[in-house]
Amino acid sequence: MIINHFKEALKLQQVQYFIINAQPMLRYVSQFSGTEGVVLISETKLIGFFDTRYALQTKKECQFDELYLFEDKTKVLSEVAKFVNGQAVCFDASTTTVLQSQLYNTMFNVKAYVDASDFRMVKQPAEIKVLKEGIALADQILAETRPLIKPGLSENQVVGLLYQNMINHNIKHFSFNTIVASGIRSAFPHGVASEKINRCNHKVHLPPFYFKVLGLFVKTSAPSSLIKTTSSI
Repeated sequence: MIINHFKEALKLQQVQYFIINAQPMLRYVSQFSGTEGVVLISETKLIGFFDTRYALQTKKECQFDELYLFEDKTKVLSEVAKFVNGQAVCFDASTTTVLQSQLYNTMFNVKAYVDASDFRMVKQPAEIKVLKEGIALADQILAETRPLIKPGLSENQVVGLLYQNMINHNIKHFSFNTIVASGIRSAFPHGVASEKINRCNHKVHLPPFYFKVLGLFVKTSAPSSLIKTTSSI
């Protein structure tokens, strides 16, 4: 599925491994939601290299064909180099800085830097299915939250209602802070929620919100909502 893009790159670049070592691509290829680690993609295997902080997390979130854990996190990359043992590799250009590429070139037999962010633009059928289900869920959560917005609640409390509904539906990862603005602030394009209290007949700006599911960003299909508060608590 998702890994197929990387396997095609292996053939095109004539290398044995595609190395991923930064977010968000780590989550995209393996479901790992932590911050540090290395994933190797070969023609037949998905191989993980992490430090022992992530022992339980990797076993819970990921399905590696091989998993290697090291106590010293500073040695993970060097252990990957030992494992690869001079075979040709490529790295993700979208998450690699110039300084990092200079380091990689001394440690590995790097044949290419491939922009793997392009792989995320073309969705596989299974990804499209997840996105459709996620959008439907987001619409449902927004519909469940609207009736709860009443005069006397602060914008932050409205965000809390929305987050509680998301948590009730087992959503754990938010893409960014949800935008909620009311009254004279409802015209703000990126109005971060505040302690401002919603008054009767105020309009509350509740734009489409985003969350992440299986490494994919999902948003509501409905446009921004302007909800008029007309009843007291």
